[in-house]
Amino acid sequence: MQSTAHYFIALPLPSNVKDMLADQQAYFKKQMPYKQWTYREDFHITVKFLGAVSQEKMKLLLAELEVIKQSDPFSITIKGTGTFGKEEQPRVLWARVETSESLENLYQNVEVAVEQAGFTKESRPFRPHITLGKKWAGPPLSTVQQLVTSYHTAIHAHVHVQEIVIYKIHPAKQPKYEVMHRFNLNGGV
Repeated sequence: MQSTAHYFIALPLPSNVKDMLADQQAYFKKQMPYKQWTYREDFHITVKFLGAVSQEKMKLLLAELEVIKQSDPFSITIKGTGTFGKEEQPRVLWARVETSESLENLYQNVEVAVEQAGFTKESRPFRPHITLGKKWAGPPLSTVQQLVTSYHTAIHAHVHVQEIVIYKIHPAKQPKYEVMHRFNLNGGV
């Protein structure tokens, strides 16, 4: 029996921003022992993790997400770095995405669409970010926050959001995320 594929909804990033993130990630790779570093082509901003999705449920979701096309394109700012988890052994290293009314509205519209398609509504607050590394694989490091803070201003970019995508996850491949569906925002190309 074949297992059901896993998917998530995200904002893709342009190549120049991926290059900037990869440069910063290279610095952190020399300093921090993460087990998994995000592959350059896989950098994105997750809007909603879906998990396993059957073909029937995917059809419902695609129909519900059509409403996203009515949202206007907008800009976001990626600025700085941070961590989730213990201060000296953080489970995730990320680039910060500044929240905005437009980004929050898009997130809420996606939440409504996925809930109407039968998915569970997210109980945690939306914390937009771009994962650089995850799964700490070493002893505690007292300089983690100092390293993160010292590069806080090195990551700074503006991104024009014109679409959302549904990615399929291929855990054993690199890159591991494949675009399956695109939804252009109103006036997006």
